[in-house]
Amino acid sequence: MDQRRKIGELLVERGLISHAQLQDALDKQQEFGVRIGSALVKMGVLQESVLLNFLSMYFDVPKIDLRQVKVSRAALRLVDPDYARKYGIVPLKIRQDPMGRDILAIATTDPINFEVLQKLQDSSGMRLEVYVTTHGALLDFISGCYCQAPSLNLDRQAPDKLVKALANLLIDKGIFSEEDLATYLNSTDSSQKDSGEEKT
Repeated sequence: MDQRRKIGELLVERGLISHAQLQDALDKQQEFGVRIGSALVKMGVLQESVLLNFLSMYFDVPKIDLRQVKVSRAALRLVDPDYARKYGIVPLKIRQDPMGRDILAIATTDPINFEVLQKLQDSSGMRLEVYVTTHGALLDFISGCYCQAPSLNLDRQAPDKLVKALANLLIDKGIFSEEDLATYLNSTDSSQKDSGEEKT
């Protein structure tokens, strides 16, 4: 049985929609360009939160509200937006387990597409933490996050601006402190002065 219709029929069985509403959604699905559940949401028949709860129960996978997620740019770069749309999968953030190993949190509309999940795990070199989301929410997320991702043309950036940005980034990441940087700059200045005096 077609999985899209099966999910729709399960929604009917649970009394969340009627047979007539399911048929209307199937008729309009291609027009909306989304899967059956998100078509029902667009029609105003089903609430997004109800659909998300249903998908989490159906796949037995934890749900995630993509509107509440603070995405990691480092994670986002692991998947091309076209690939994300095609396979319904987006990387969210990278964290470490107690052993210090990287874990990549992802959201997907199809958590049982194990081939796609395995490919991402292999290409990223990280264990995946999988969450389910709706197709409509995923498309909105891709449009928002990938379009907002800043592009950096290093050739057009002033060197002093790049140096300041890099220093601030390293301080924010805890690589070193402002005190460490100040100490290093002072020692560099002193070394240069000493070198100049020796030449004269």
